[in-house]
Amino acid sequence: MKESKPIVLFLAGATAVGKTEAAVRVALELDAEIISADSMQIYAGMDIGTAKPSPEVLGKVRHHLIDIVKPSEEFDTARFVGTARDCIAEILQRGKVPLVVGGTPLYLKALSQGIFRGPGASAPIRARLTMEFLGKGPMEMHERLKAVDPVSAARLHPNDMRRIVRALEVFELTGEPISRFQTQFGTPAEWMNACFAGLSRPRDILYERINLRVEEMFKKGFIEEVEKIRSGTGFGKMSSQALGYREILDGLAEGAPMEQIIDLVKRNTRHMARKQLTWFRHMKDVQWIEMGRESSESAVQRLLEIYRSALRKP
Repeated sequence: MKESKPIVLFLAGATAVGKTEAAVRVALELDAEIISADSMQIYAGMDIGTAKPSPEVLGKVRHHLIDIVKPSEEFDTARFVGTARDCIAEILQRGKVPLVVGGTPLYLKALSQGIFRGPGASAPIRARLTMEFLGKGPMEMHERLKAVDPVSAARLHPNDMRRIVRALEVFELTGEPISRFQTQFGTPAEWMNACFAGLSRPRDILYERINLRVEEMFKKGFIEEVEKIRSGTGFGKMSSQALGYREILDGLAEGAPMEQIIDLVKRNTRHMARKQLTWFRHMKDVQWIEMGRESSESAVQRLLEIYRSALRKP
């Protein structure tokens, strides 16, 4: 008799939409454990700026892939997928339900549909393109990308140096746009059955929540958190580009007024949310639940209906 594939639950949504609260309530109802699919919550000490679940929340429901590396270490998508799969296997072995929660679309897509199989890195090409980016500026390099890969250019902000350089690197190595490679990993993973649900809110409400969250982060000591990491283990290449941390590091180096730094973090967080929503629109089979201004009991109940149906659990 053929062994059935395990059911893995996924909860997607833009930053500040309310995933953490809903996920914890769902996990308590379904005897689930949460696997974080957030590319920055993996870093120990980066708590305030990543909106990491509080110790109280972590005490209610077991979470995985939070605080697993130092900010000075590097962590890529392939490592996330491997570690997440190990967590899922352990959770299932204990008779629990795995619930993958996050707003990093690439992590969600890679885990549920496989890893992007593009060419490996070329250190000389990447170094040269990085120097060109720093010398010629983001707009010129973004225009160069637009000429060879308009799909990628449309979804990348001109200031996203790392991804623009990678996209141009792939084109130089292969003569093909990176967006063409990225469409090749859209087949559902064969080792599991994924049940995807997502939370959304009207954009004006989402932006209000983002602005309030950012203000609260700074009140809780976001600046002090950045300074503590910088004087301790230090930031790595990836963690130093984390939203909020990058703006604070640059602002402190330039002596920018605090109000200017806060406004920049708000603006860039709203921009990131727009990019997340663009990614999510292209993800298939996600059952979206629209929420209003406040966290909705009906949204949680709808999530439970979706997940219980997939689990065939009463």
